[in-house]
Amino acid sequence: MAVVGCGGIGSLHSDVIRHCSGVKLVSVTDIKAGNELARRLRVKAYQDVTEMVREENLDGLVVATPPHTHLKILKTAIAHGIHCLVEKPVCMGSSEVSEVAALCQKNGALIVPGYSLFFDPTIRIMMKSVLAGDLGELLAGAVTISSPMPTAGWYYDIRLSGGGTLVDKGSHVFPVLLRLFPAISFVDCDVWYLEDSKVEVMSSVRLSFNDRLITCRFSWLEPFSWSRIELFGVGSSWVADNYGMSDFVHEHVCGYSVRKPILSARLARSFSMSALERFLSRKAQMYANEMRFFTERLAMLRVGECNCGTASSCEVPTLEDSIVTWRLIEQAYAEAKSHEITRYGQTGM
Repeated sequence: MAVVGCGGIGSLHSDVIRHCSGVKLVSVTDIKAGNELARRLRVKAYQDVTEMVREENLDGLVVATPPHTHLKILKTAIAHGIHCLVEKPVCMGSSEVSEVAALCQKNGALIVPGYSLFFDPTIRIMMKSVLAGDLGELLAGAVTISSPMPTAGWYYDIRLSGGGTLVDKGSHVFPVLLRLFPAISFVDCDVWYLEDSKVEVMSSVRLSFNDRLITCRFSWLEPFSWSRIELFGVGSSWVADNYGMSDFVHEHVCGYSVRKPILSARLARSFSMSALERFLSRKAQMYANEMRFFTERLAMLRVGECNCGTASSCEVPTLEDSIVTWRLIEQAYAEAKSHEITRYGQTGM
């Protein structure tokens, strides 16, 4: 396997691959940072993807570059019969993802979107529970995902990123919501911009499912990363903090809220670690699960035990998830009501 893009997430994927049994990382590619990572990992460094796929006999490729580069990289990989795990957001819009999906169908390639929530243990349990009907009729839903401002400059150039918080944060949670509630519909959206910014730093999206409201709030203006997914139903309710970090779930019984004792015990154990340790542990587990799934699929493809067009379960992200996610984001941008925020430190703040 090889990794394209040697920034923070690319370095993380490289380390995860090294700990996967039966998998060998042979090379990395990056315009600037590839040599340093390659020396640390003792693999070959390239600056050009096309050269790398020609020189190396690759089964799989991890794409961890800015979104505007995805289409060209994926086309190159597919043309050389290489399967890919690609970081979110996949490409720069629904039309580009549809183009990739058509190429996969034609060439028999596997492209797995890097929607890490699908590989979080608690979120997987939540998805199974909701899809099994445990939630009952949905009463309401709320999602909050926030973080400090990204450090990489490409996030703020819409030509490179495709958008701001709607793309960055929405690409995490929209695929999950759309899988759980396929008939979900868009209601409206508000976006907030820093003065002279081309991408939004905050956004609020309201979605509807059977006339019930699901509100999503995304922000880059918080001092620390925080996430919370809440789904309230007549049968049960799910609340997952920091991508399931707290393992908290409760059921409504005759109008009363009762915590499940087993999960309460797990919650108590998890708080024996610091918040940072728990967050990093959960993040590492998600990426390890994601890479394990991808490499297992590659092994199955090599011996003909599965085909590229099938998903092993309802919890596995596909390019169809990417297409419908981008369509929702595109609709949100098309109908967004814009607000401007004066940059901190300027007159009036």
